[in-house]
Amino acid sequence: VVGKMTQQSVRGYGLTPSQLWDHLMGVAVVSRRLGKALHPKIPSYTFTAGLLHDIGKIVLGTFGEIDPQPIMELAEGTRKVAEGDLSFSIAAVADDEIGSLVNSFNKMTGDLRVGREQLELSARMLRERNVEIEERRRYMEIVLRNVSAGVITLDAEGFVTTINKSAEKMLRLKADDILYKSYKNLLWGQHLELAREIMNEVTISKENAVELPLNLTIEGSPRSFLINVNALHDEAGHPMGL
Repeated sequence: VVGKMTQQSVRGYGLTPSQLWDHLMGVAVVSRRLGKALHPKIPSYTFTAGLLHDIGKIVLGTFGEIDPQPIMELAEGTRKVAEGDLSFSIAAVADDEIGSLVNSFNKMTGDLRVGREQLELSARMLRERNVEIEERRRYMEIVLRNVSAGVITLDAEGFVTTINKSAEKMLRLKADDILYKSYKNLLWGQHLELAREIMNEVTISKENAVELPLNLTIEGSPRSFLINVNALHDEAGHPMGL
């Protein structure tokens, strides 16, 4: 039966009549010889196993028209996608299982391509936003450096984030000694209590701001200041500090 079936061309594999039969017989003979040489007790059906090892080609060639091109393109497309090339697509084929697989592959690569483009767009917008924020920060540093008024800012947790040159000079302070430190660790006694009172007043004030005189003794010399304390909020209205 196998011999009769293999005496015709096998569609989809490019095999001419008798080519598959010659191949099957060759494998069967070699399988029997290898079986006897490697292990004499191996069952004698090694010949039959070799004869039938490619029976699937006969079945598919007889009952289904196999076009290997889409399968080869799917394999190539899988390799390209693994390498990061999402532009690869496969031409539509017949409306069968292979066609459904091709359509699913094209949809997958299309979705991945759109997702990557969106990620790249988000990353570019984030970089541009960071550049804008950095430019604003530098601008504010320049402004603060050149204004005559002393300026000190605290974040929402009470840590000193900036102090300009004027404030350093007025208060006889060095930025490295107070930056990124909590005011709770920089003040003590009545000064700490005053700072807490001022913060409470800013919180309950309708204008989120307080103006008051302040008398201090700095390096043995009495000094008088008029201070303005303003609550800082971001664009969404969330508190950012003072």
